[in-house]
Amino acid sequence: VRERELFESLCDGIHQQLARIQAVARILAELDVYAAFAETASREDYVRPQLVDEPVLDLRLFKNRNFASSNLIIFATGIILLGTTQFIPQLLQVVMGYTATNAGLALAAGGLATAVSMPLVGRLTNRFPARYLIAAGLAMEALALYHLTSVNLQVSFGYVAWARVFQAVGIPFMFVPLTTAAYVGLRGDQTN
Repeated sequence: VRERELFESLCDGIHQQLARIQAVARILAELDVYAAFAETASREDYVRPQLVDEPVLDLRLFKNRNFASSNLIIFATGIILLGTTQFIPQLLQVVMGYTATNAGLALAAGGLATAVSMPLVGRLTNRFPARYLIAAGLAMEALALYHLTSVNLQVSFGYVAWARVFQAVGIPFMFVPLTTAAYVGLRGDQTN
């Protein structure tokens, strides 16, 4: 009986101090993680960064209009591409009940379309000014994204796969000439 009273008294005391105990436990856990990071950094010699005279990215390059505008368009296109690459599988799996494999297959057609159109665009860059190819790519992307506005819960696998193909065909029309245009006007030592 006395043991039971002692146990219940101990449990009541712990319950009253539970928030403080949890806060201390959280702090100790964080300290443990920091100590592990510090130990690993010291052992692997991550402690001191090596400084170099030349930066990895020379921000002065963005004064060049071609470089700055090309990178801005590539950045915006990358965000759109990443967004749809994340959105479509989530929609297919979580909302529409597709398996991960089938959701991946819906995107795979787009990858194939990009792989097929990339060499074609490479040849077209020798025949047409970059701005025409970029404009065509932006138009294709705009139409593809407009096409995605009609996605609903009744769309078929084929509809989603073709939507991805439409988007994927436009990507090389932008990235290949934009990458080339970004370096126009830069000195050779600025492009390495």
